[in-house]
Amino acid sequence: MYISWGSSFIFSYQENQMSESKIYFIFSTLFIFSIILFSFSKSLLELISIPEIFIFILFFFYLLRMMGKDIKIVKSNYYWFVNLYALIMVAGIVKAFFCGYYNFENFKYVLRICEYFAIFILTINLIKDKTKISNILNSFMITGIFVSLNAIFQKLIGPQITSQVQPWGPVWVAQYTKENFRVYSFFDNPIYLGIFAVLWMGITGTLFFHYYKKISKKIPLFLLFLLALCTMILTGSRAALVGAIFVLIIIVGIKFSLKKTVPLILFVVVLAFFIPNFFGRLQRIFYHHETNISQRFLAYQSAINMIKDNPLLGIGAGNYREVYKEDYKFSAASSDPVTFTAENNFLEIGAQTGILGLLLYSLFYVFCFKNLNFVYKNSKDKYLRCLSLGIGISLIGLLASSQFATINTVPLNMILWLFFGIGESLKNITLQECTEAVKR
Repeated sequence: MYISWGSSFIFSYQENQMSESKIYFIFSTLFIFSIILFSFSKSLLELISIPEIFIFILFFFYLLRMMGKDIKIVKSNYYWFVNLYALIMVAGIVKAFFCGYYNFENFKYVLRICEYFAIFILTINLIKDKTKISNILNSFMITGIFVSLNAIFQKLIGPQITSQVQPWGPVWVAQYTKENFRVYSFFDNPIYLGIFAVLWMGITGTLFFHYYKKISKKIPLFLLFLLALCTMILTGSRAALVGAIFVLIIIVGIKFSLKKTVPLILFVVVLAFFIPNFFGRLQRIFYHHETNISQRFLAYQSAINMIKDNPLLGIGAGNYREVYKEDYKFSAASSDPVTFTAENNFLEIGAQTGILGLLLYSLFYVFCFKNLNFVYKNSKDKYLRCLSLGIGISLIGLLASSQFATINTVPLNMILWLFFGIGESLKNITLQECTEAVKR
């Protein structure tokens, strides 16, 4: 398939027939396979994956197409901030290199910022109407089905066979037994899979409760929601569990109001006491000795110390693990390599890029929530309003999860920047609606 895509690129360019619709089709279809192929292809290519290569190829041919049509790229406030963020990251890498604790391999993090920027630009320039937004979100749903089914398959066959058949998983798979196996599907870590499931739950749950009224439409969405929930539970990720709880409370709270939601939640909690050994089973799923509460606080403190010592440019992107082990690991902290992260996405980004880098990263979310809020309040299209709400709830779930885990895997960041781009596209569509309404 990818070979045929590559061939179509070359011939289309030679014949000057590389239309925007063709690029959109390849771009939207690519997201179905990007997560599925990422870990496998990265294990073969080491530094970069096949989906990443094709994102750059897509971006290159899209820019050629735009130059040939003499059309300007859609403007966005993100552009300046992403460029500045990349500049800070490069400066941090150079600083770390001259300090003697950096290796050339970690320059890939700058390459990936460019990749995420390319995804964002492609999204807002190719996805310009309701139909295309719906199509690409359907691709996201299809991806979720494949990912979830593979997670269930891993649970059924167990850790020993899974580690042989799908060897890209976490290095600690050998520690798992049949009972405590945490699935990872096409990701390289159960936590990342759990957070992906949280994003999936946010969109399917919102559409189920707030958009479709016909039972024939609601049943498939409800099944998808349950599939995402099942996947999240199988990962055993406490960070994902926190995000899922936020997603559920917000979705149900908006639908039925908090006054009705809180008593319902309390009723469910009380009811759980009457289920035999319910909390014992729950604890077995989500308890992991290597990252208990005290270890998390030690990890947080180490990251904060890094930020204090390197406030301007940080320690360098991708350099956290080595610097932590050499200079910032507390004697009481676990020596298990599983714990060599900040256990908080924002603290780790602050440690690696400095305070300004952390501020810029946070602004990406601020802009996206601002766009989604604008669409929710101003769009006359109920579907677009529900999508903006669903993406917003998904991002809140991700933010909640990222307070207890790092999100440094490419597939999750690809989805994140896709959502940032869709937020911008939704805003542009809504602005066009408002302009046309004024003219009428």
